[in-house]
Amino acid sequence: MRHLGRLFELGWRVVTEVHTAWWIVGDILIPLGPAALITGLLGFFGEHSAALLVVVFILAFAVVSLVSLGWLGYRQESRRLTAATHQSGDLQWTIRDLFIHICPDLEKKPEDPGLRRETASQLLDALASAKLAMRGRKIERPASRRQPLTVIDSNYWTDVLFTFWFLDKTGSPVDVRNNKTGVEYANLCVDRAAVLNVWPLPIPLREAARKAYEQTRGTDIAKVAEGFGKTPEGILRYYEHSLFLQHPIYAQKLPSTISEIVPPHVKPTLYLLEGGAGLGFHGSKEPAYIDLRMHIADLEAFISWATDPNTTLTSAG
Repeated sequence: MRHLGRLFELGWRVVTEVHTAWWIVGDILIPLGPAALITGLLGFFGEHSAALLVVVFILAFAVVSLVSLGWLGYRQESRRLTAATHQSGDLQWTIRDLFIHICPDLEKKPEDPGLRRETASQLLDALASAKLAMRGRKIERPASRRQPLTVIDSNYWTDVLFTFWFLDKTGSPVDVRNNKTGVEYANLCVDRAAVLNVWPLPIPLREAARKAYEQTRGTDIAKVAEGFGKTPEGILRYYEHSLFLQHPIYAQKLPSTISEIVPPHVKPTLYLLEGGAGLGFHGSKEPAYIDLRMHIADLEAFISWATDPNTTLTSAG
């Protein structure tokens, strides 16, 4: 009841404090229509006294007014909680930000069950092992009241189910539920810096190529790159090409600004533009993909492969 009263209070603030037009529309015109309709139907389907019709109209008006205030209050409360979640700006990420950071393809394919499952698995491993701490608002049942934002214990994450409603930009009433205890949380968020310690941002392909050369000088692949490339630019292009062929590369497919993995089956039809500026289709001078990037973990895997004594020139790509 206290939570319901707060919603009514917030709804009243919306219609009285935000703008006079809100008061007219929200507290008068919206309830007036349904109240008049109910009274009209009652009078149409039976003979009733004027006093009874007036009473019905007043009751209907009051009920619809309360429902309208509750709805406005709920919307105001949801906006407040969302704003509180973002109060640290770029220092804090929502659960949706986190999922898309781990798997950028979810921005384009939020309904893909495979992407959801794989991303959730990676995240739960980090949360259950305490590599990453998540905060959220515990939901009290049956009132659905949200408690203050708090750090969630790592043991909570051993048996949970994400709703994935948060992948919808309109918001989510519940983000996660524990299968054993039934405890639910909403407004999940994490520290951006902590996330980047676990999942660093992809780095530009040109930077990755330079780091790869620095870490593999003296190896067979470096000697091949130096022999074919001859110039500093040629050496970097050789490394870029090797990284591009062997590992997932993220890029923006023009005119889109969304960073997504370049499909493996498309790679043979593309070539690297000068200076690592992007990718173009063979026969065309125009870029088809720009802002080429790769994950540090993939770069480290490439360096490990290149410095392995068992790596042969034929496997160098």
